[in-house]
Amino acid sequence: MRIRFGAAAAVALSGLVCGSAFADPSVDYLQPQLKPGDRQATVFSKAVSIKGQGFDEYVSRVSGTATDTVAAVALDAITLDVTYRYDGRPEGKGSAVIRDHGTMICHKDQCSVNDDTSGARFIPYLWGTIPDDIAVGMSWTADIAKPWEIGPKGTERVTVVRLDRDAHLVTLKREGEGDGPSSDDVQGSAKRNIVVGGKTVAVTIAPGHTHWEGFTTIAQGITVSDEIIARRHVTLTADTGDKYEGEERVYTLLIGAPA
Repeated sequence: MRIRFGAAAAVALSGLVCGSAFADPSVDYLQPQLKPGDRQATVFSKAVSIKGQGFDEYVSRVSGTATDTVAAVALDAITLDVTYRYDGRPEGKGSAVIRDHGTMICHKDQCSVNDDTSGARFIPYLWGTIPDDIAVGMSWTADIAKPWEIGPKGTERVTVVRLDRDAHLVTLKREGEGDGPSSDDVQGSAKRNIVVGGKTVAVTIAPGHTHWEGFTTIAQGITVSDEIIARRHVTLTADTGDKYEGEERVYTLLIGAPA
């Protein structure tokens, strides 16, 4: 979950498996029905921890709130006025246009794939091609061809674990694995500062194999809650050539909040 406008990747679907005879149209659960003036608020946080031998545990955390106000709705474009505040930083404002059913995000006429881990509305991109009808027990596989916010390219299994027909609410489980950098790695600094024997040491991170797992609950296209954790082995290399092996975990949390 980022308040930013950027990134690119590609996802394809394979291996659809049905686990229930009773299915409902997926659009009833996953497609937002928005009108000008609607407001959507979220509370979010992200934490990173790297733990290993020979250095103090590295911990980084960020959290905040955001409110999206729908300014306009067209056939395949939702214009949003966005207000956000990361804790400890000044409030920020901006505007964005959501296109391609939430897969693309545009800022000042520049569009890119929305590969955020989560958002106020359902982002179909990282979930593969959604079946026309969904049922509890159904699952499918998404091939993620490029890095996304906290994970690398890889393969993900999506499973429908709950449907509430009255509320048009669905809970999806996602579990996947892959190798290489995340888009956080690609877009951010390659360096981290760790503490070794009381001294700060700048290191470069080389990521290993990543496994991620999480649950997302959506009601009529609006995110009720989302939690996901990614774990991977990392090698930290200092400018001196010293190397440290560690285990990194990254988790993000997002909850819908009163607007």
